[in-house]
Amino acid sequence: MYSALDFYFCEDEMAAIQPDEAGTHYVTCRRNGWTIPPRGYQLLAYVIEIYFILINFGMIVPSFSEELQAICYVLNGLATVAHVLLVIITTSINPAHEAVLKKPVQRTLAVFDSSTHAHIIENHYCNLCEIHVDEKTKHCRDCNKCVSHFDHHCEWLNNCIGRRNYRWFIMTVASAVVSFCLILCMSLAQFVGYFTDRKSGSILQPYKGNGSDDAAFFILYQPAPDWAWMTFQSVTILFGIICVSLLTALLGLHCYFGCNYDCIHARKPEAQGGGAQKESQALKKKCANTNRFKPYKETTIPVTENRLLQSTNDVNQIVESVEETPSPAASEGNPK
Repeated sequence: MYSALDFYFCEDEMAAIQPDEAGTHYVTCRRNGWTIPPRGYQLLAYVIEIYFILINFGMIVPSFSEELQAICYVLNGLATVAHVLLVIITTSINPAHEAVLKKPVQRTLAVFDSSTHAHIIENHYCNLCEIHVDEKTKHCRDCNKCVSHFDHHCEWLNNCIGRRNYRWFIMTVASAVVSFCLILCMSLAQFVGYFTDRKSGSILQPYKGNGSDDAAFFILYQPAPDWAWMTFQSVTILFGIICVSLLTALLGLHCYFGCNYDCIHARKPEAQGGGAQKESQALKKKCANTNRFKPYKETTIPVTENRLLQSTNDVNQIVESVEETPSPAASEGNPK
């Protein structure tokens, strides 16, 4: 749940605020990842996807020998089509809560009244969506709606991941790992074959029957020098390693939490109870320290001030008594 200080609306992502008949202002929700405007990471993901698809089918696969091209086209074609379809499905699904989907118009309150409510969701009721939710539902501030079994908001798909599309998201990440692994392995094989396959031509088609002297390399089916071809191979290998590493880590993280969800969920109350107990102890200690120093401020200081005043009064009385007492010389000069 988000507090009032953590929740902000992005004006460029929401539709124009429209008041209803009663004068209450509402704003529409994002439906899915295709709702404009797109995010920067979403556009970057599309650029990376397009780059790998073009390099894969326009340079890497055609550079293999004819014996290997057929199987590479089939494997890469199936992996690419599956991945693209999964991306489209995951991005298109609206992960909103069932109560939000049942509304004639999916909208929320435009302004969160922090003076009345401390949190957006209180007692299983969303004060923005104005619906009753369960404990696993969160209100996404990016999509401006409640998402059932909220996991996270994926910046790369620009869509929330929840109960309705979580499995599709896992399959999307898995298909991406498979696709990038295939491209990375083929690019590494051709990079090594550039130095080792000059005589046999069993891997690279440009060396087939021509040798290394008359080899003709192609980029997007256009003739290119070998140094340009190797540059694209190096860039593809670098990007491939980065993408495979990050996607594998992400997939492993979700698989770990998925397999150990019951165990983690069972420990959660215990952890919360321990945290609450520590917090309570810290609060009691703070109160004890406060009560310990409070008497000092209220009693010790006034007592000290009273003693100082009393001492000052005593000194003044002594001085006055000394001044009133006649000196011996004055006593001798005035005989009885």
